[in-house]
Amino acid sequence: MIFYCTFVAKNMENNTLANIIEYNRLLLKICREQLTDEELDFIISCLADSTTPEPDFTSIVQAVPADIVADFWDAFDPTKAYFSMPEEKEMRNKRLDISEVVATLSVRFARESEMPEVTEVEYIPIESLGYYDGESFRIVFCPERIKKALVQSAQKDMPETSFPLCQKAFIGAMIDAVLDRTNHLDKHGHIVRGK
Repeated sequence: MIFYCTFVAKNMENNTLANIIEYNRLLLKICREQLTDEELDFIISCLADSTTPEPDFTSIVQAVPADIVADFWDAFDPTKAYFSMPEEKEMRNKRLDISEVVATLSVRFARESEMPEVTEVEYIPIESLGYYDGESFRIVFCPERIKKALVQSAQKDMPETSFPLCQKAFIGAMIDAVLDRTNHLDKHGHIVRGK
């Protein structure tokens, strides 16, 4: 990413470089907390402008921060009981085998047109806001749907304040990655697909 930013700095206007830096910052922020309406609007505008080769914001990804991965695994420590779900025992048993795989996850933003179709009318399902893409081994967030879901929750007098929508989607995607039996690392630490 440093090389990429250095390259574009020589070939783009200052405003474009500033947008790329801010975009990358928000990719990391969404792993930690809910984005504001203004931040979601900024990302949506960047994605809408990605119709030209440079810059293509849809291709920008960030590695999930190591402290986020560590916090995620701490929640599934056998001595603790932060989560209660049918898969919890399996996740704990797979911890040593899969934690390195999870640490290689990255995150990106996508346009709504790239996301799986939503058939629900009453509300936008959490998994359609952000999901685990097993093919690219990324967590994909859709700022357009996040914004719509926030508006819907506010209209129904159920604003998402105690546990932000982004975090619900992020944790769900992390769990899907952990439970993906096709992922493991080879001896060089590269992700390979198995059965």
